[in-house]
Amino acid sequence: MIIGIDSHGPLSNNLHQQTNIEEEVTLTDDLMFHFNLEILLNSFERVCQEDRGDDLVNRLNTKVQQLLDGTSLRPQLVDGSNSTTTHNLSQHIISRDASSLIRLLGRNGCHDAMLEFCRRYCRDIIDASIEVSAYPGQPSVSRSNADEAVLFAYTAAIAACSKPPLASTLVVNRSYNSKYRTRSFLLSLLDEMENGYGETIRPNSYTLSAVLLGIDGGTDARQILDSFENKYGEDVSDGANNTTTSEKILTVQVYNVAISACGRRSSKESNKGGFKGIEGWQQALSILQTMRRQGPIPNEQTYTAVFHAMADSGKIKVAMSLLDELRKSSLVDISSKLFLPLLKACAKASSANMAQTMLKYMKEDSLEITTEHMNLFLLALANCKMNVRALGVLKEMIHSQKEDPLAGPNLVTLNTVLLACANADDYEACYALFEQMKEGAYLMIDESQTKLIEIRPDVVSYNTVISCSDPETALELVNEMRLTRRNRKGVVLPNAVTYTNAITRCRNAVDDDTDPEVRQYIFEIALALFDLARDNTLDGNETDLNVYVYSSLIWCAEAVGNYAVAVQLLRDMKCPPNNICYDGVISALSQSGLHRETLYFYYEMKGLNLPATRKTYQKLAYAINNSRDSELFFSPRKKAALMDGVLSGMSDRDRSVNIGGSLFQSLIRHHGDQSEPGASYRAARIVFDSIIGPVDDQNLSAMLLVCSSAKPKTLWEEAVTLLHSSDIVWDAFGPGHISIRALSYAVIACAKADQWEEALNLIELYGNPTLSTENRYR
Repeated sequence: MIIGIDSHGPLSNNLHQQTNIEEEVTLTDDLMFHFNLEILLNSFERVCQEDRGDDLVNRLNTKVQQLLDGTSLRPQLVDGSNSTTTHNLSQHIISRDASSLIRLLGRNGCHDAMLEFCRRYCRDIIDASIEVSAYPGQPSVSRSNADEAVLFAYTAAIAACSKPPLASTLVVNRSYNSKYRTRSFLLSLLDEMENGYGETIRPNSYTLSAVLLGIDGGTDARQILDSFENKYGEDVSDGANNTTTSEKILTVQVYNVAISACGRRSSKESNKGGFKGIEGWQQALSILQTMRRQGPIPNEQTYTAVFHAMADSGKIKVAMSLLDELRKSSLVDISSKLFLPLLKACAKASSANMAQTMLKYMKEDSLEITTEHMNLFLLALANCKMNVRALGVLKEMIHSQKEDPLAGPNLVTLNTVLLACANADDYEACYALFEQMKEGAYLMIDESQTKLIEIRPDVVSYNTVISCSDPETALELVNEMRLTRRNRKGVVLPNAVTYTNAITRCRNAVDDDTDPEVRQYIFEIALALFDLARDNTLDGNETDLNVYVYSSLIWCAEAVGNYAVAVQLLRDMKCPPNNICYDGVISALSQSGLHRETLYFYYEMKGLNLPATRKTYQKLAYAINNSRDSELFFSPRKKAALMDGVLSGMSDRDRSVNIGGSLFQSLIRHHGDQSEPGASYRAARIVFDSIIGPVDDQNLSAMLLVCSSAKPKTLWEEAVTLLHSSDIVWDAFGPGHISIRALSYAVIACAKADQWEEALNLIELYGNPTLSTENRYR
């Protein structure tokens, strides 16, 4: 007999009461869980707000370790006692918050701690899905949900490793390791996600895009994309049901990110002399052609990425050809955004006419021309030093602003026009526009796009005006910037660029004809500017006294001939010097004929693994050739011995004429000036043959001079052979790109040996009597 329960009886009331109590307890536990989770995540955010640099990294690392060992996972009960909790991270942190924590750690440079937490969380959530019984009272996790959590966590970790560190991050975080943003490391993380947790976890399009975000250069990007196509190009299969779905992992987004990677130069591609492969823009175009043939269908972002790659390589004509194809076809809807990278390329190549053609196309296609487009056009004008035209464009934008406030100028517009005036060395026009900005004569739309506000100068405005002003005005503007800290708003404090520009103007104001008293006065202004840069009391903020400020003052000391100050500045630097600083000191010493000191700082620079420049070897050769030491000054043999010592330690890079050409030329001549004709030629020829790469006209002429000056008889056969087998010198305008100077030395060598027929043959082959001076230097 089944006894029914009265729904209104006392037993029923007891059951309802018990159910309500259980629901209340469950709700309370759930609220406590989320409350403690929120406290945990907020504690990480609070650390990021309080600290920076290595202190931030250390504190975040400590908090991650506390999280992993369970110290921060003991929630407090109402009575204050610690509850017994399982030490499985997935039972305390949901997947979404785990991914957020991974992104936070990666954003702040804690990559080791980030990866340690990521791996631990993924292992725990996989364990929770397999051994649910090990965690009584906790909700179960399905394997599919666990795989999804692993996918999201690793996608966030790969994306964090792929992002290049900000310059500010590298300054304050010395523990950053560049290994994270490498092809091998990113692919190892992808493989770890797929095969490191039992069953295969298939990536999605975001995961593959995250990997490609960390790749620089077209070659690597294309190789990785090809491997993705081979591995993930098929439809996603469901082995359990023996079916396939139409979901594609290789979406258009993945291809777009790969094309964007082609626009970023790798270290190999940045080395113009050592890279022989296909350039990035060519790889981008190749990927586009593949998409057109096989899919996915390219969209506007695809073509924008291709144009960016072309713009970075300066391939304007190729980009214009592709643009014409798009305008004539219906492959993709063209918007105004597509023209931004093209205008950027025109600005980079200083092609104002081409930029104007772009704007003409936009008008023909009825596309909106925004302030951003006009700013890039103005930048092209600025790079062409077309300040009058830039001022005219500014007036047109102000007129258009009356009809459409969004089409008017902004701060970038005015700063670009200032740059155009500065590049044209038109200080009056630059300063007049700057004064108008200070008076609030120009308006722009605010961020809310509801009202017009005055455009006031910022630090870029001041720096631009300083870059074309005289030393006294530069000092006045710097002091004016420093006084703005007294204002309630509109504070514009000088930065390192300000002082670098101002000191550089002092250096440029000095030349060989400058009166000594004026020269000293200008140098005192430069020293005063440097003293202001060292003043660290501006609102408690330290001025960035970086290597560029030091190098500008070192070269200013070089310009006024004060090598003692240049050396002292190098010794007193608060930051690591670069080769420009050493070049300034070497140049200052060489002008004073101090060859020993010059060689000392050259070898010191090499000891710091700083690359020598063309200027380095020019000044080094000058110091030895014009030494104060009279014994060295009149001895070609001793000069050659010193230069041979330098040559013996030069790298293959430095042995090119583009870097060490001046030293080679001097050394060849010194060997040729020695008394023993045979030995002098052989020594000079050894130096000549040690040049790596093409030989320029100066060194070829120096070697031919040795042949024509040899005694008792000239080496005419060697001269003829050198001339016939010489490299093409593109700045030589004679037939065969042989200069008149080189030809003259070879003809003299033949004439001295009575080889008139051979001399006439050389003139017939390489001479051109009708080649006038005007045509020669056109």
